[in-house]
Amino acid sequence: MEMILPTIARQDTNQFVIKGELNMQTVPALAVTAHDLLAQVSGELSVDLSGVTRADSAGLALLIDLTRWTRRQGAHIRFRHLPEQLSQILHLSELDEILPI
Repeated sequence: MEMILPTIARQDTNQFVIKGELNMQTVPALAVTAHDLLAQVSGELSVDLSGVTRADSAGLALLIDLTRWTRRQGAHIRFRHLPEQLSQILHLSELDEILPI
């Protein structure tokens, strides 16, 4: 099975979508791209994850990183449509009460 490299794209002014696989190989480059893209906006940001095809703990680390990073930028981020894999990891790690889902 071929890995689907993740992308992040702007849907609307403060709305973004992430698609593809979030794993140890793909998340570092995506994080850099996400920081560059999200730095262009302020206020309330929304990130749709319905296009994420697979995710592991690196995907969770990305969500934590983006949450911390946007807070340092004076913005707020909310994640929508989490894939089941990420929802389970969040619940098991008890981060579902901390991350803005």
